[in-house]
Parts: sequence; structure tokens; C-alpha cells
Amino acid sequence: MNKRRVSVKDVFSVKKSYALKIMLIIYLLSFLGATYNHAMDLIKYGIFPYQRLNSNVPVWLNIYWTLLTFIDPLAMVLLLYSINIGLVLYGVVIVSDVLINYWFMISTKGLFSWINFGQISQLLFLIFYLATVRLIYNETQRMQRENE
Repeated sequence: MNKRRVSVKDVFSVKKSYALKIMLIIYLLSFLGATYNHAMDLIKYGIFPYQRLNSNVPVWLNIYWTLLTFIDPLAMVLLLYSINIGLVLYGVVIVSDVLINYWFMISTKGLFSWINFGQISQLLFLIFYLATVRLIYNETQRMQRENE
């Protein structure tokens, strides 16, 4: 194992750490789903599709959501290569996405507009991220120490 980083491959090569494996699978699947959603929007509606879906979407937000098509898989690759670096990008993406999405929904459609599957699933993943990120970080640090 590389002394400077722990990869998903390293985690799956040990017999223990079942909880860590499950958490990492959830991380990867959630961003795979997000990548799929953004890619389908691009395929269906073309480049910068979100103004076609909602005329209230500002240009900067359309660019942000479109860029997530590429940032989400980048976060997955980074997580696979180095869990700790991937965790940072996951955090930046999920925190910014939830804040921006909730701001947009509430400011354009009202206070309770966030009550839909997409918004709730993002919020649940943010809660999952906040509840597990330190645990994952600590476990990967322990794995690094054991293999130095």
C-alpha cells in the first residue's frame, strides 16, 4: 500500500472494514447516479440544458449544474485513487450542490418546493456524508499507519 494514500482498492483488499466498504460503495453509487442524471440532461436538451428546463435558471447556475456532469465523475476517480482527496471533493460538491439547489428551489418556487425526491435524496446524502466523512478519514489514516 502506498504510504501517502489509501485507495478504494486498498480497502477492498483487506478482509475487515466491511462498514467502510459499504460507505464507499454508497458514495460511489450516489455520484454515479448524479453523473447519470446530469449526462441525461445534456443528451436530452443539449449543452447548458437547465435554462431549457426552467427559464428562471441564471447562466451561472446553468454552467455550474452542467459542470457537475464532469466534476461528479472526477470526484469518483479521486475517491478511487485516494480516498482522502476524494472525500474533500465530495464534500465541496455535495455541500455546494445542496445549498445552491435549495436556494434556487426556495427562491423561485417557495419554501416547501424542496419537498421532492431529488432534493430530499441530496439532503440525505449530505447528512450521510457529514455523518461518515470523519469516520472514513480516521479509518483510512489507521490503515496508512498500519502499512507504513
